[in-house]
This record gives sequence, C-alpha cells and structure tokens, in this order.
Amino acid sequence: LVIPCDEDFIEFNPEINSDYDSLFWYGPGSFKSDFPTPFISVTGIYILEVTGTNGCVSLDTTVVASPPEIPEITVIIDTIDCDTGIGSITLNYLGNLSFDWEDESGNMYIGNTVSSADPGNYQLTVTDNDFNCTSELIIELPLDTLKPQYLIIPTDTLTCISPETQLSIQQLTSLEQIH
Repeated sequence: LVIPCDEDFIEFNPEINSDYDSLFWYGPGSFKSDFPTPFISVTGIYILEVTGTNGCVSLDTTVVASPPEIPEITVIIDTIDCDTGIGSITLNYLGNLSFDWEDESGNMYIGNTVSSADPGNYQLTVTDNDFNCTSELIIELPLDTLKPQYLIIPTDTLTCISPETQLSIQQLTSLEQIH
C-alpha cells in the first residue's frame, strides 16, 4: 500500500469474515489498534492478528510505503533561432505523468511539448497521476537570433592602375554562423 502524496493517511480495509473473537493491528512506533479498518499515516510493516471464535490465530502482514519519486524525465530543448523563429521543449518519460506549463507572460500549456516564439523561463509542474505527486521546475527556452558579426577588408587599395583586389573576412563571431 502507498500513501498518496495528496493524503496524510490511508485506511486499511482488510477482508475479514465476521467469525472472529479478536483483532489487533501492530506496526511501527508501537502502533496498536483493535479497530478493523484503522487509518495509517506512518510507513512501515504492519501485522494483523486475528483470533477466530475457535481460538485459532491467523497473522498477515502488509507494507505501507511512501510514493516513489517522479520517474526520470529527459528534456530536449530546440532553441529559438533565425531559421524558424520558434523553439520547443520536449519531455521524454515513462509512467502515468501529466505536464502543466506557464511562461513568463502567464500563458498556459498542457502536454509534454511546448512550442513557442517566446524565449524565457517556463515553469513546469509534473504530476504523477498514479500517486497524485507533483514536482515543479523551471526550464529555459533560449533565444539565438544574433546575426554573425564580420568585416570585409580589402588587402590592397583599388586604383586605376590596380583595379582588382583580394578581399578577406575578419571574424568577429564564429564563421560557422556565416552562410
């Protein structure tokens, strides 16, 4: 049994036939109860002891656990650039998760992918729908629309005697950006 994130406790509800003389629950931290369906808020191993009307004792155990961590999510970011003007954040994951986003302007998005022309921080709320657990983080959608900076420099001065010159490029930014 798992205590959901949005609850402080769970209720044990075992199937017990009505022919018993006594019933006791034992658990962590000196927990003891004779209530058939106790409310449990502490994780650990719980033992149910049922004594039948014939005097025979039956024992059973159950484990109460905290919910697991939200599964690992891989984030893929496609930067906003001059070619498309739109970027995206895509989440790859396993599990029963849902995603709610909000950008810096208050726009809301739902799903594992956000495509936008607006750079900046996107607040993401991930919900594990199996256990109602949430986790929040901020992911930046970057912008790369800087034009390459360069100078064209003639190696010689043009004159009537020398009507041709060779040009060279002086790189101010990476030449990989120059098409």
